Amino acid sequence: MTIDAMMAMMILRECKIITANKRFRTCRFFCYGSDLKPPWKILFFGNDSFSLYTLKMLSDDQKCKPLVKNLEVVTSVKMWSKDVVKQFALERNLKYHKWPLRSLKSGDFDFGIVVSFGKLIPESVINKFSLGILNVHASLLPRWRGAAPIIHAIANGDQMTGVTIMKIKPYHFDVGDILHQKEIPLERGINAIQLHNKLGHLGAEALAEVLNDLSRYVKSARPQPTENATYAPKVAPVMSYINWETMPSEKICNISSALVKVYDLVAVWNKQLIKLLDINEYGTPVNDDDFEIGGVQYNKNISKLLVKCQDGKWISVGGVKIAGSKVISATDFNNGYLKKQPKSMRKFTSYVDNLCKKS
Repeated sequence: MTIDAMMAMMILRECKIITANKRFRTCRFFCYGSDLKPPWKILFFGNDSFSLYTLKMLSDDQKCKPLVKNLEVVTSVKMWSKDVVKQFALERNLKYHKWPLRSLKSGDFDFGIVVSFGKLIPESVINKFSLGILNVHASLLPRWRGAAPIIHAIANGDQMTGVTIMKIKPYHFDVGDILHQKEIPLERGINAIQLHNKLGHLGAEALAEVLNDLSRYVKSARPQPTENATYAPKVAPVMSYINWETMPSEKICNISSALVKVYDLVAVWNKQLIKLLDINEYGTPVNDDDFEIGGVQYNKNISKLLVKCQDGKWISVGGVKIAGSKVISATDFNNGYLKKQPKSMRKFTSYVDNLCKKS
């Protein structure tokens, strides 16, 4: 099951958030005063399960209409089976629009809200909203601008994370003025699915706070600082390649947590490509006198493989998938592969090293 499918099911089961709302616009947005009052006509832009947290909040609010007068939805997903936002819209009887928009007129909506949409919205579209467009982004901007902030925050061992409510600007992603940020600690060991759920709720909550007191947040809006900006591009398979010579144990575990349900981590065993599953830091002291970096031994007490990392610390591995075969347990790998090699050959090597040798 994909992350989007899993998260969509979770959101439809839970996600009760106290809501609120108000308004804005690209240029005129910062010219209005304290007379900004709901209920609003909102066009929502979203594509995946992270979008659903905020969309559900707005849809729930529309039922009692203190803030949302009209709510319609835009997605750009082409396959019906993967379009969780469209499915939600149809379940809630919300009018649905395909991207790109063909018939949007000025005055149709007070403003737009963008959450995990993945498309640059042109200035001609932004200007159709009398109060502009806001974006809910899953990082503390300007850190982790881009498509995969949750994954990059975990992979890089950030200690804090959060959400940003910002003003949409044309031509570039995630560079608009910041209206509001909410910060939370990033717990060690949390994976991308768990953080996705936390920040999804937090983003909906943060937007509700902005919409509940819009005039105050508009007046306190600030440009993003240009220094310390980092980028979170779409994840490529190369991110899953373990480099035993350069990666400490914590880094490997962080990447594993970040890529859960996206990619398994990749290494090489005896010139065969393998994928490692159920990776965790192993804090118990290990007798490692005879082991090089990447060296592997089997621990029968926990039924897992132990692998020595660049920092001299060890990780545990619960399962292995050899190319062309099914996943096997650490015990089966030990019996079928590890025991058959002399101790000097019981070692995982780096896939990146093998690529360099081939080239």
